[in-house]
Amino acid sequence: MEKVVEVGEAVVSPEGIRYLGRLYTLRLALQQQWFAKASIEGSWKIPMYYEPEQSRFFIQIDGQFMECTLIQHRELDQERIHMEVGLFRQLKDRWMDQKTGNIESR
Repeated sequence: MEKVVEVGEAVVSPEGIRYLGRLYTLRLALQQQWFAKASIEGSWKIPMYYEPEQSRFFIQIDGQFMECTLIQHRELDQERIHMEVGLFRQLKDRWMDQKTGNIESR
């Protein structure tokens, strides 16, 4: 990989990783359900890196650069996102009920 430079902050939102008006994604974000979490807990900022030789954007996690993939909003599987957000909320509600003693743990 050629020289990678930090170019600014991106925002993890329910729609994707937003940077300069465009949306990006990456496998780790999908695996860890970043977009569902952003929908429930709110957006957060992450540093965005750029590699000019190949015109690629990256984020850095645990010292490793991970390439972001440009997406279009309409290409997102909205039904899947809503399903994952719903499941996450159900799990959160269940956990809160167990924590407060409103239901018995299984």
